[in-house]
Amino acid sequence: GSDIRHLTMAADGTLYCHATPSGTSYTLFKSTDSGCTWSYTGQVEDAIIDIATVPGDADTIYYATSTTLYRSTDAGKNFTAMPGLESAGQGNIEITAIAVTRGQSNLIAAATKDTDAGEYGGIYLLDENDIFNWVDTGCGDYDAYAVAFAPNYLENRQLAAVVTDETDTWVISKIGNGAWNGSIG
Repeated sequence: GSDIRHLTMAADGTLYCHATPSGTSYTLFKSTDSGCTWSYTGQVEDAIIDIATVPGDADTIYYATSTTLYRSTDAGKNFTAMPGLESAGQGNIEITAIAVTRGQSNLIAAATKDTDAGEYGGIYLLDENDIFNWVDTGCGDYDAYAVAFAPNYLENRQLAAVVTDETDTWVISKIGNGAWNGSIG
């Protein structure tokens, strides 16, 4: 009785999604049988913007609301709020998407938009070894609506995003500490 949004698979095949079925106020669901049956998890009642899992780690899952990022390290049973992007939830800035990859620690990318015309969000990175330091990647005057790490990110350090200047939409990429669209890899 509900549309499934933000379908995401963990390393062990567990599926997670956002849904709003009648009869419950919970919004985060999981399936351990390839989607045949679903049950709520984490007692989450938030409007979920995106869900991300960690490659190779079935126990760690993240979800984002428009203002806050949450993390679970027990396969979605319990969640804690992560230190926030200073801009999210202020000045009409909203989180629009998240992505996670694994290195020495988890690296999280967050895409944001500004809901005001002519003002823009950006793309931010957080290394969980430096949990309080979100880094602005400097993507320019764009609202970002999707972000993804390359499958072999640890080798090529490539990040891609879908952005808009409120008129046109582009896919942009960044390699390592280089500029967005500074090189193609």
